[in-house]
Amino acid sequence: QWYQRRVHGKQWYQRRVHGKQWYQRRVHGKQWYQRRVHGKQWYQRRVHGDLYGSSKRVLPRFEFVDIAGLVPGAAEGKGMGNAFLSNVRDVRVVLHVVRCFDDPEIVNTQDSVDPVRDIGLIEDELILADMEIVDRRIQKRKHVTRNKNADGDAKLETAVLDDMWGALNEGRCAHTVKYCPGTQQKQLALAHNLNLLSYKPTMYVLNADEQAAADGNDYTRAVLSYLESADSGSAAVVLTASVEEEAANYGSEDEQREYLLDSLGIEQTGLEKVVGGCRELLGLHTFYSVSAGESTAWAFPAGGTAVECAGVIHSDFAETFVKAEILRPEDVIAGGGEEKLRTTPKIREEWKEYVGKDGNI
Repeated sequence: QWYQRRVHGKQWYQRRVHGKQWYQRRVHGKQWYQRRVHGKQWYQRRVHGDLYGSSKRVLPRFEFVDIAGLVPGAAEGKGMGNAFLSNVRDVRVVLHVVRCFDDPEIVNTQDSVDPVRDIGLIEDELILADMEIVDRRIQKRKHVTRNKNADGDAKLETAVLDDMWGALNEGRCAHTVKYCPGTQQKQLALAHNLNLLSYKPTMYVLNADEQAAADGNDYTRAVLSYLESADSGSAAVVLTASVEEEAANYGSEDEQREYLLDSLGIEQTGLEKVVGGCRELLGLHTFYSVSAGESTAWAFPAGGTAVECAGVIHSDFAETFVKAEILRPEDVIAGGGEEKLRTTPKIREEWKEYVGKDGNI
């Protein structure tokens, strides 16, 4: 033991002797450990239920729209064709479920399992549909930019369309286009307003077999390598649909998490992974409004100010906003409740320009 501690260091020795969980609690602190082991929802219940006595918790909602798979030629009307593309155009994030397992008993629309190829097929169809839209917009803009009196915004939009067309024509998604720092914000706003399919944030849900649920397999590693080399900015999560289906039979989410941890060593449910990834892709943070009757979690864009957060609850709050009282959940836990913090500097008064932080109460 002395030798191990001498060679590997004190932290290695502590982790070796006391175990990983003891070490995590020691290094990161009790609150981090509680949130890690019991889950974010346990942590929220601890803050909003136990310490505020809230009888009701209201969480932010994500709506997921299940859309049938896409076949080659959809941009030309094959398969569900335009109906599929229209459904995708209405969403804010595209979740692409990709097959990453071998099973002869489960039908595969292709001759073999190749997730990178499948991703390419989808991207090609989205790009072809976007090319049609961009081409129409370019044709409409031509007569405007020929006019000597055309304003700067019109010329800037034409430049954005030309850049988009160049990327799409090369087989690249619209979100890969880079813009000049000086006009970046305007160009990004114009690109966003085009509502192109290949411009939307994308998450790849890699559906692997049970043996690969925790660490992935060759298929999932191939996808992750492809996404990294393509510099796509897309997110990816690995899960096993069959295992998630089994876990869903357990009553509470804590029981589902415990089943996954005990059986496969997975610390999060697939739904938690997907929702967390969507939250990051959308650039969302969360703040809480609390009372004895109800605690509500509100999603707001990262970087949003206090007055913008107030507007998330109700537009009237933004119009009449003066100041907000802010405190952190970890301070509430450490202090034993909000009332006990009233005489401490932990409760702060912030004004309109204050930038909200994730987890604020």
